Amino acid sequence: MPMHYRLLLTLALTILLALFNACGGGAGGETGDGSGSSSACTPDIPVSAGLFTSPPTNIANIADVIPLGNMNPGGGHVIPVNHMYLSYPFPTGGGALSYPVHAMASGRIFMLMRDTVSSSTDHDYSIYINHTCSVTSYFIHLHGLSRRIQDYIAAHAIPWQDISGSGAGPWIMFLGQPGGAPMLNVSAGEELGITKNYSHSWDAGVIDKRYLSGSFINASANRYPHFSDFMPLFLSVTVDMSVYPFLGNQYLNAGCFIDYMSSAGGLKAAWFGKLSSTPQDCGRVGWDSPGYLQGVWFNPAIDTIGLKMDHEVAALSIVPDNLNPTTKVQVGWGNASNGSTIPSLALLDPSAWTPPISGITQISNPFKADMDNASGAVVNPNPANVKVGVTVCYDLQYNSSGGTRYNYILFHMTDSTTLKVKYEPTEQLALQCRTLLPLPLSDASWKTYIR
Repeated sequence: MPMHYRLLLTLALTILLALFNACGGGAGGETGDGSGSSSACTPDIPVSAGLFTSPPTNIANIADVIPLGNMNPGGGHVIPVNHMYLSYPFPTGGGALSYPVHAMASGRIFMLMRDTVSSSTDHDYSIYINHTCSVTSYFIHLHGLSRRIQDYIAAHAIPWQDISGSGAGPWIMFLGQPGGAPMLNVSAGEELGITKNYSHSWDAGVIDKRYLSGSFINASANRYPHFSDFMPLFLSVTVDMSVYPFLGNQYLNAGCFIDYMSSAGGLKAAWFGKLSSTPQDCGRVGWDSPGYLQGVWFNPAIDTIGLKMDHEVAALSIVPDNLNPTTKVQVGWGNASNGSTIPSLALLDPSAWTPPISGITQISNPFKADMDNASGAVVNPNPANVKVGVTVCYDLQYNSSGGTRYNYILFHMTDSTTLKVKYEPTEQLALQCRTLLPLPLSDASWKTYIR
C-alpha cells in the first residue's frame, strides 16, 4: 500500500477512534428490525471467559499475526502500534486473492469508514463493532462489505460524511444517531466483508477501557489525543457523541484479540500459535519506564505548538522490538522537516535528515538493533537498564543504493523527564558506536526530547 495513503488513513483513524474517547453512550439492546438500540450495553465478562467465539477469518487465510507494539513509520506509526497485523499468505498480490472477514462476537456496528487507494479499484473499508460496555473490536483494510451491510446502508439512506471536507475523503458513517438508522446487530461468525491482498496485511484491533496496554508516562491529550481536541479541525463531521460511551483510548486501552478468544475447540490456542514473536506473545503498546530510557519521548514543541493531526511526527520511541522483545530494541522517530508541516514538530537536526528520511510520509524508517542486556552496557543497551546521566549509543542499520549502511544515535537523560539526543546521518560502511568509545557527553549541539 502506498506510504502516503497509509499515513492519511492512520491519521484519520487516530482522529476517529479518539472521537469516541471524549463521549459516552450505550451498546446492546435490540429493536424489532434486528438493529441495535443505543439505550443499554451488554455487561462485561472477564477476558478469560472467551467473549470472541469466532475467528476473524479462517486461520488458513493468514500466514502469521504480528503482535501489538510494531513500529511502522512508513505507515504513519512512530508510537508503537495499537492494533495487530494479520499477514496474507500471498502478500502484495495486487488484490488478486480475497478472504472473508467475520465478526468475532455478537455486537453492533456503530461506525464504518472508507477511503480510496490509487493502487486499488476497491474502496478500503474499516468496521467498528461494540460488544460489551467496555469492549469494541475493529477491522481495517477490508475491500468489500457484505451484502447485508450494503443493503442496510441503502435501505436507511445512511450518509457518508467527508472527513476532510474536500470531497476527496476519507469518509465516515455513523449508525445509531438520533433520528437515524439504529446500530446494526451482527452475530458471531457473520461475514462482514472481504479483504484482498493488495498489501502485506490487514488489521484487527480491540479497545477495552477496563485495562491499560502497558505503562504510559504523562499520557496527555497532545500525546494520545481525544477527538474533542480535534473538533475545530473537522467541522464537516456531524455526530451526536453522547450515544457512544463504550470506547476507551485507542493507545492506552489497546487489547489483543487473541486474549479474548474462547478456548473451546482449541480456537484460542490455534491463533496464539500464529503469533510471529519470539517468544510468542501478544505484545503491548506502552513501554514507558520511569527513570529509564525505555519508552516514548516527545519533542517539546508538542506542548507549545497546539495539537496537530500528525502528532506522531513529534514522537521518538525506543522500545523492545515486538517480534523479539528480549533480544532486540526498536528505535524510531517522526520527521516533519521537509516543509509540508508548518511549523515542524520534529526538530531533531531537521537539516540533516538524510538518510533515511522519507519525504512522502514525513515519518522516518524504524531501526532494530541487537540488545545488550549486560549491566552498564553503553552500546545498543537494553533501554530498560539505562539510567539518568549515562550516555549510550545505538547503531542504526539501513539499506541504501550502495548496499547496507550505518549511522548512529546518542542518548543522554539529564533527568527522568528530559532526554538529550544526537543523531549522526553520515553514511558509514561499518558499525560506529564502539569506535566512538568513550562516548561524548551531551552538549549544546544535542536536541531535547521530553515526556
